[in-house]
Amino acid sequence: SPEIADKTSLLDLSEKVCRWPMGHPGEPDFHFCGQQVNPGFPYCVEHCGRAYQAQLPRGVRRPPPPLPFGGPRVR
Repeated sequence: SPEIADKTSLLDLSEKVCRWPMGHPGEPDFHFCGQQVNPGFPYCVEHCGRAYQAQLPRGVRRPPPPLPFGGPRVR
């Protein structure tokens, strides 16, 4: 369709393009970022920044958000 003609599909993926998913797989306009990858990574620089974040020391971490309905937390 014309609205997804310029977007990167699963068949367009290679080691040279960012594989960050855009949208939800069940939606008709689902696609991948498609920008040039950050060398050595599967994502572009922007998406590497979102995917690979430095972990804070244990004492500095924020507590996890509360679960809805008080359900048990699975780790």
